Amino acid sequence: MMGEYNNIELSIAEVKKDVDLIFWSTKLSNLYRFTHQRYWEEETIQNQYAIRIEGLDTAGNKIPRAESVAEHSWHIADIALIIAPRFQELNLEKCLLISILHDKLEIITGDKNPLGKNGKGTKTHAFNSEKRASKNELEKEALEKYLSKLNEYTLNIQKSSLLDTLSLASIESKFIKAIDKIHPLIYIIRKKRGKMLDDHIIFTLRYSRTYFDYFPQLEPYYNEILDRLFIEISNYRKCDVNDLRSKFHVEQLDLFNN
Repeated sequence: MMGEYNNIELSIAEVKKDVDLIFWSTKLSNLYRFTHQRYWEEETIQNQYAIRIEGLDTAGNKIPRAESVAEHSWHIADIALIIAPRFQELNLEKCLLISILHDKLEIITGDKNPLGKNGKGTKTHAFNSEKRASKNELEKEALEKYLSKLNEYTLNIQKSSLLDTLSLASIESKFIKAIDKIHPLIYIIRKKRGKMLDDHIIFTLRYSRTYFDYFPQLEPYYNEILDRLFIEISNYRKCDVNDLRSKFHVEQLDLFNN
């Protein structure tokens, strides 16, 4: 057995099945509305051109285009639907509400770049406490603007979830925060197909591993997805996957101190 969490035993096979489903569900992003229909001929041609430019790799294989914040939020909610029931202390409805709302304020603040110009996140909210505090203040201001737009009935439902998202007061908000840290691995696997610079790998490892600060019970899922990332990179580089894992061990993260 991989481990026991909240009286639910997770086998390697069960975790792999869940992760397979998570990746399978991403195919929904490949389906486009309002295309190949009467009155939408021009838009269909534009969509097909966009797919040729962004949605295919050099070998002609389908790859995801740039991911919108709305798509990301749906993927987080979908992951919660798949694995939250494994953890009995979680309220699924609360998880889903937080998933949908967790990045809603980015309509006002924009999606902040975690990498920064040096590609290491040392000068962004990712790993810089001052930048993180500044981002938190912007989110608080955005929250007030957003809440002012809601009718009183909707306000009663959304306010507590948004406050929870910012404060991480509940186990559900911490669970979604942890998924939010792991989810980029899934997109990177699908989009990059193993083509990553060393510094990008190091940042990705350091950033994604912060899931452990919020919901360490996700470790078996993190390890399974991380294994898939290393396999993709080793296939692209035509190197031994175990050598690759050794190269990017935890100690490698100290490179970010420069």
